[in-house]
Amino acid sequence: MLLAVLIITMLTLYCFDTAFYANPKRKDDLHDVPNTPQYQPYHAEMIKLIDELDNTKYEAVQTQSFDGLTLRGRLYLYDEHAPIEIAFNGYRTTGVHDAGGVYQIARRRGHNILIVDQRATGISDGKVISFGINERYDVLSWIKYINSRFNSQMKIILVGGSLGGATVLMASDLQLPENVVGIVADSAYSSPKAIIKKVIRGMHLPADFMYVFVKFAAKLLGHFDLEATSAKKALKNCKLPVLIIHGEADRYVPCRMADENFQACNSPIKQLLKIPNGPHDISLLVDWDTYQNTVNDFFDKIDV
Repeated sequence: MLLAVLIITMLTLYCFDTAFYANPKRKDDLHDVPNTPQYQPYHAEMIKLIDELDNTKYEAVQTQSFDGLTLRGRLYLYDEHAPIEIAFNGYRTTGVHDAGGVYQIARRRGHNILIVDQRATGISDGKVISFGINERYDVLSWIKYINSRFNSQMKIILVGGSLGGATVLMASDLQLPENVVGIVADSAYSSPKAIIKKVIRGMHLPADFMYVFVKFAAKLLGHFDLEATSAKKALKNCKLPVLIIHGEADRYVPCRMADENFQACNSPIKQLLKIPNGPHDISLLVDWDTYQNTVNDFFDKIDV
């Protein structure tokens, strides 16, 4: 009996540490990009985008989360009469690391952009990454910050990649202000459960068995329900225009999840772009013209 308790405890701690825990003393390396064969052809361009964004003048801003965390970001404000994109980063990365391409497209479009570090990433507070479950409410916090500062006059587009993409999709069925006019999600998974099971299978472990401990760890140590919502669930109630983008060669989040999200979406305006040979969250580097033209076409449709 004691041995069983010890095994359960060890498995739960392992799952929590591996999936959810973020060291508050973490030091992020902006140049830490994948060096796999898929990413090597784009390595130099990725570093260039990161450095250009990191060296661009910005205003440091912050807001409070619903559970008392200080969330931080970089505001690139160019025209108070123009729309603003709020960009959310991926899993265990930072806003500046992920949003270089988003920034380039936004600037060419004439948009302002707020690039945030999600909870438990970058310089934002937090020790727990919740795969979008709590992060979706942080989207509301940033929207409230923008509306408080600009009197709700600025049109807002929610943008995210990977975890950030799933986050903005999960936020799509919350009570969002009328000036939130659209969502662009790149490489978003369909649900925390689905992506976690995919990762477990990739580790050659029994997915159903291990997922029990992952879910238990989230509840016991992270204090959140891993199945409280998902992108697919939220999109069934979504009324906002949505653009879903995914690389067909994504080895982290399967491209089929983009199809699942698109099919689930009940928005009257929805669009799906799949980039052939596109790795995870860098499809714009594979086919910049198609990516940018599709985003601009979507922005034309929603008048931003």
